[in-house]
This record gives sequence, C-alpha cells and structure tokens, in this order.
Amino acid sequence: MIKRIVKKVVKILVKKAVKKTLLSRMAAFFFIAGVLFLGVTPLFAQEEAAPEAEAAPQEEAVPAVETAPQEEAAPQEEAASGETAAPKATGGQAIYEKRCAHCHGISGGGDGPAADFFNPRPANFKRAQYKYASTQRGELPTDDDLFRTVTNGLPGTGMPAWEKILSEADRKEVVSYIKTFSKKFANQAEPPKMIEFGQKVSPSADSIEKGKELFMKVECNRCHGVAGRADGPNAVDMPVWPRNLTKGWIFRRSNTPEEIFQRISRGVGDKDMPSFAKGENVETTEEERWHIANYVNSISLYDGPPPLRETIVAEKVDGELTDDPDSPVWE
Repeated sequence: MIKRIVKKVVKILVKKAVKKTLLSRMAAFFFIAGVLFLGVTPLFAQEEAAPEAEAAPQEEAVPAVETAPQEEAAPQEEAASGETAAPKATGGQAIYEKRCAHCHGISGGGDGPAADFFNPRPANFKRAQYKYASTQRGELPTDDDLFRTVTNGLPGTGMPAWEKILSEADRKEVVSYIKTFSKKFANQAEPPKMIEFGQKVSPSADSIEKGKELFMKVECNRCHGVAGRADGPNAVDMPVWPRNLTKGWIFRRSNTPEEIFQRISRGVGDKDMPSFAKGENVETTEEERWHIANYVNSISLYDGPPPLRETIVAEKVDGELTDDPDSPVWE
C-alpha cells in the first residue's frame, strides 16, 4: 500500500514539476520520506484508496462493506430464535426433560422409558385430556389446575409432589411448557367454562342419607361397589380400576365434598368415569350431586394413612431364579 502511494505521488510530482516551485518540491520530498521511514499519514492512504479502486474495478475494496450486514445477521437470528422459544418455555423445557420426561416422554406422549411400569400410565400431554380440573367436561384445565397437580402430585399414582423439590417459579415454567405439547391451548379462543357449584349443601345426616340413596340410584355402585370398596360388577372392565372410596388418602385431589363434587360433575378422563352433570349421561341436579359428594366424603374419612407394618427383605441368590412358585428357593 505504501509503495503504491509513493509511486502515485512521484507521478504527480513529475507531471506537475514544471509548475511546482522549489519549495513545493522540497515539501513533497519530505512528505514522501516521512511515509517511507515513519509509516505515517493513514488518512492520505484512505483518500488515495478510493481512486485506485475506481481505476481498477477488479481490486474493489468492497468486502469490508459487505461484511457489516453479515455480522448483523447473527443478532437477527438470535432474536428470531428468542421469539420462537420464550425464556419461560426454555426454562420449563430444561426442567421437564430432567424431572418429567422419564415417565411422560420427551415429546409429552406419555411414553417415557418408565411409563410401562405405572398403572395408571403417565398422562399423554399431546391429547390434552386431563382427568382432574375445575372446568366442565370437555374443557381444557386452567393453569391453576395444572399447577396444583405438579405441586401436590396425584396420590395413589406414580406422580409425585414437586412442591419441596421445585420452586414455585420452576413449577409455573413446567406448566407453561407442558401446554406447548398440544395446540389446543394456543388455539383456545375463550377461557374454559368452569364447573358451577350452585348452592352448596353442607354435610348433615339428612344429606348423607340422600346421597347414599342417589349413589345406588345413578348406579355408582356398578363400579365402586355397594359399600364403595371398588368391587362393583363393572370394575373389572374399566380401563382404570375404580377408586376405593373408603380410602380417602388415595383420592387424587382430596376427599373434601368440594373436590368430590367436581369429580362427579366433570367426570374423570374420557372413559374412566362419566360426568353426572345435568344434561350429560345420567342427569343429576347440583343439589343431588352435593348429596352424593357428602355421602362419599362420609365413607372416606380417615385419621391418616395407615402405617406400614411389614418390611420385605430380599436376599441375594446366586445363579438363575426359577419361575416355579412352589420352589423351595422362595422360602
């Protein structure tokens, strides 16, 4: 670059030598000497680069101009990825894959590597058919419904409570991420319809007796049994074994009349238990459902989960085990 500059200056001096005075030629001499020996005048080099580029298009110095948009493209791509994956969804995804995917699967299909070991199986989030919610049958659950399940778990199943393991913020992020497995949430135009409680009927001897009669009338006994012990004639044909209503500690939500009222009104799943709300399946009024809820609550009361009194001790056995249940190896 310096040599080209020097050659240009020399040519200019030669062409204009006749018109230049001795003083100007001396000034030019010292200027050239400064360029050669001191490496100065970057401004002059920049000014001369433009004419040189014009004289020889094949040596255009345009790569520097073209690189600017390329350098700006990276932030644009990051911004685009930021729009498709919101911070909450990213955080929820990381937590989900660490804590939930083993059972529910990476894609939320209820097909994780541990899924086959659970009865009932883990929920399939792609279907968005949730069993326990405060909304009417056929409606999506609220965020609070999903948050409650993540927080408290589902007693009697493989779904644990995450309240003491995940922070409240982490649990909310998991809920947000779970909703991305089904387009139903994104396409939801209006808020879901909530279960209507009507005028609550407080538990009383009269209400409990009416509830017991209704329990038989609407054939709850067909699945749950006459005494509510899950031994009804239809129990064996159900996709999930009916709840033993005398064991309140395994109720998925709780055994309060309010929670039982919601299960009776909404039903459980699409096949496990139908809705008994008026106009769906067996028609019952809100008052009648309160009576049934009070009755079920009365037979599910308990002081606390029964203590575990037996411990199974396994001994290591060398060699192959037999599948003969009468073999002495099992003694």
